[in-house]
Formats: sequence, structure tokens, C-alpha cells
Amino acid sequence: MNKLAHFLVIFLGSILISLFFGESSHGGLFKNSPLEVIEVMGHGEVNWTRLTIRAMGNGIPNPQVSELSPTTLGADREAKKEALENLLKTIKAVPIDFRITFQQKIEESDVISSKVQELIRSAEIIETTYFSDGGVKIIVELPLFGPLINLILTTAERKAAVRVDEKANTGVIIDTRGLKATPVLAPKIMDEEGKEVYSSSFISSEGLGKWGVVGYLRDLSLSQKEKRVGKNPLIVKGIRLAGPGSRDIIISNADAQKLRALIKDHSFLSNGEAIIVID
Repeated sequence: MNKLAHFLVIFLGSILISLFFGESSHGGLFKNSPLEVIEVMGHGEVNWTRLTIRAMGNGIPNPQVSELSPTTLGADREAKKEALENLLKTIKAVPIDFRITFQQKIEESDVISSKVQELIRSAEIIETTYFSDGGVKIIVELPLFGPLINLILTTAERKAAVRVDEKANTGVIIDTRGLKATPVLAPKIMDEEGKEVYSSSFISSEGLGKWGVVGYLRDLSLSQKEKRVGKNPLIVKGIRLAGPGSRDIIISNADAQKLRALIKDHSFLSNGEAIIVID
């Protein structure tokens, strides 16, 4: 096969790869339960149940090299580079609350920008696919909890709860079905007067690093079985969103009073033992 024909075969193969696995199609990076909350964000996906991000990159082989080996052609390096670039783009799109995204935080601080870049380089390669034409597809993953979330959220220094009463509540589930609530990294739970009941500032730095502020699921009964909220979670009902475009949740004053009493008396939710159930 002459060089021109060889190049055309590789070029057409790379087009097919991009059609099936390229930027225009990111669905399916998380092969999990449909009850998990997964959101496609331009260049990747966010799993709001696990608080992890995945992105994908494609490597196209060098047509000047006759031996179609992903390693010798550098396609694997190209795929990883693109995957990490897409991971950064995805992180930048993640809403911290309904007012601000990661991109705004990154642009505000050179320190945050540098540390985010460092964390991206440590992303785990969870899947590598080699194609017959020498092309490569790589999927990378990075947790939103841990160092990444601690970069941009302020926490309170609180001691974890010590509970000896087996009947004591071990977490909270906020049922927002019917409200058209959407995920955000750091939502606020407020009473009917708009006063904060629970937010990232209520969580210890250790708790924030372990689980983040909240997890999201699409099933109430499944959420009650999650380790995150323990064996006896308190269930409260979201009655409305805080306003047009807001992702903060209003609960009744009665439920707010219960939560405040628990938080005050038992360092309740100091490790982010909270799940929001959405449609």
C-alpha cells in the first residue's frame, strides 16, 4: 500500500472513531444504574451520585509511520492528552452553586488554577481501547470530593458526631421530586424565611474531602440504603426551590427546626451525610 492510500485508510478510520467516540458523543462514560444522577457537560460527564468526573480522548496514528502500533505512533499519548484537556473543560463547567462555576473560581486565583492542573495530571485512566487502524480511545476519571472540592469550599472545623443512641438519626435525605431540582456541587438547604439550615460551611474539612456536600440519587428507597446516610436517615421534603434559576432548596420550618436541633446537639452532618433525591 502506497503512502497516500495508507494515509487515507488512517484518516477515514479516525473520522469513524470521532463519530462514535468523539466530542459530539459522551454518553455512556459511566456504565451504571439509571437511578444514579449523571450529567453530560460538553466535554465529559459528571456522576453526581459518586461525585466523580470522566472525560475521553482520542489518539490518531501518525500516517508517516508504517507500523501501526499505538505506542510507536504516539496515539496513546495523544489520546491521554486530549482526555485530560477535556477533563479540565468539564471541571470548569461544574456549577459550585447556581451563581458560580469552577471556571470562575479558577480564573480568580492562580493558586487554584495551578492546583487544579496538578490534580488533573493525577487523573486515573480507567479504560483504554485500541483500534485496528492504530487509533486509541482513553477515558480518565477524577473525584470531585477530596482535594478538588476542598480547593474551593470553606468548611467549619467540627468534630465528627459520637452517637451512642442506636435510634439517633444518622444522616438526612431531602426529597425534591416534583421540584425539577438539578445537581450542584454545594447546594444550600434553607427554611421558609430563606435562612440556611445546611450548606458546605456546616461540614468539617475531613467530611468535605470524604463525601462532598451532598450526593444525588433518583430513587428514595435506594437512597435509604446508602452507606452515606447510615441506617436511620431523617427524611425531609423539599417544598420549593429558592427562586427562579436557583438550585438551593427550601424545606418547611418544622423540618428546619428538626435539622437545626440535630446539628446543634450531635454535630449532625459534620461528614456530609446528606443525599438529595431528584426526578
